[in-house]
Amino acid sequence: MARKSRKPGRGKADEKAAAPAVFFVGFYVRVSNEEGQGESAENQKKLLEEFARGRPELRWAATFVDEGKTGTNFDRGGFRDMMEEIKKGNLNCIMVKDLSRLGRNYLETGHYLEHVFPFLGVRFISVADGFDSWTADLDQLAYLVPLKNIMHEYYARDISRKERSAKKALREKGYFLGPYARYGYEKTKEGHGVQVDPEAAAYVKIIFDLYEQGYGDRAIAAWLNQNHVPSPARYKYNKGILHDEKYARAFRWHPQAVAGILTSRIYLGDMVQGRQGSREMKGKKGLMPRKEWDIVSGCHEPIISEGQFRRVQEIRSAKKRG
Repeated sequence: MARKSRKPGRGKADEKAAAPAVFFVGFYVRVSNEEGQGESAENQKKLLEEFARGRPELRWAATFVDEGKTGTNFDRGGFRDMMEEIKKGNLNCIMVKDLSRLGRNYLETGHYLEHVFPFLGVRFISVADGFDSWTADLDQLAYLVPLKNIMHEYYARDISRKERSAKKALREKGYFLGPYARYGYEKTKEGHGVQVDPEAAAYVKIIFDLYEQGYGDRAIAAWLNQNHVPSPARYKYNKGILHDEKYARAFRWHPQAVAGILTSRIYLGDMVQGRQGSREMKGKKGLMPRKEWDIVSGCHEPIISEGQFRRVQEIRSAKKRG
């Protein structure tokens, strides 16, 4: 990752002479969900403001914040906005509290520091590390930055493993960890359980009744659409749970949504979690083996009886065999 040499004929004195009289600085602040108060966005901003205050060539232009975002990849809204401002020519300096704020992925972070920022003519300052790309010597470029980035990546992997273990322990106790409750339920006030949502639960019962009466998934979806029943996504949008405008257009029911309801044990009062997951810190999520799911019975009030649920599963199995 280290820069082997500078451009021929350009030494430190030349670089300083070519430096702009004023650097328009973008403060970049990142806070992940695992980090404590010491790494809060407000604390980071105060540190950056203090550092820039005594340096007249540094003129603050904007602050970009990513809260609740991991440093293991660069798919972050605040970071993207900052890069857009750089490309527009509105910024020529980035300042962070420390290198881990920029990223905890060794290769990607190194790519930005060694290639992207120099190509765009951007000065990079990491306050706590005492690193300034405009004045850094070869030792800092060759050893300090790569070493710290490797340490940050190992730290991120360790945190990721601990987080997965902690979440699994909570799921095994029946705690609800999802962002949204399944259709027919709503999150409890404390957020670690679900309770029946009477309005949606009524349609869950209708879906199971219709299936027992001989309706298939597609026919049930058609019935719901004909009766102007909002889809689960549209229902959550109407209640203010989902905010993206795309959910306002998701009015129609589809057979897959019906099938998902008819086969979910949550309607028996069971908590089923851990179906989706990844084994690597940056691995793509996929369906986990059933034996690794976390299923805890009797966690909340059921909507469907055990007998009806069993009958519906037997009908579905018979249809598949037929």
